[in-house]
Formats: sequence, structure tokens, C-alpha cells
Amino acid sequence: MRLFDLFLRRSGITRNRCINRISTISHFSIVCADKSINNLREQICLDFSEAGLNITKFTIHRSQEKGLAAAYITVNYPIKLRSKLDLQTKILRNNPNVNYIQFGNLDLECS
Repeated sequence: MRLFDLFLRRSGITRNRCINRISTISHFSIVCADKSINNLREQICLDFSEAGLNITKFTIHRSQEKGLAAAYITVNYPIKLRSKLDLQTKILRNNPNVNYIQFGNLDLECS
């Protein structure tokens, strides 16, 4: 560990600064009825912003045949807010308009 700290120090990065800058990106896929996607989008944006979570990308794809729509959401947040993201996921899972939800995380180290 000392060797790693020495490496960081020589490159001008302190270990504490690196640890504080770790962020996480989560990707959500949500499937719901086409008629309820707009209300769901507004609710997701409001709830996530109130929780301090930053939505960086929100795209909607509609299916003409089945009457379904899929929303793909990318959320960037500090690792400290992971519990708030989990809470938002539980709220979405309990929403009667949501047919399917899946999410995954990608941890980003400091740069």
C-alpha cells in the first residue's frame, strides 16, 4: 500500500482526493404501457432530482404493435447516495404502471 501511495504522490494525486471522487453510473431499463410513459418519465425525473441523483441520459423507445414503451435511463451519482438510488428503484418496482425494470452499475475510479 505504501508503494501505491508513493506512486499517487509522485503523480500529484493524494489518496483521499482519489477516494472522494469515485462516482457510479447506473443504467435502468423500464418497460411500461405506452400511454403511461410520459407520466412515469416526469415522476422519475422529479423523484431522482429530489434525491440528489443526476440523470445524464433519458431515452424512450415506443413499440407500435404491442402498446408498450421502454425507457432507458443513465444516472450518475456519488457513491454516498447509493442508498437513495436503491430506494428509488424499490419505488419504481412497486409502481403499478411499470411492467419490468432492470438496472446495473458501473463503478468509475478517479481520473
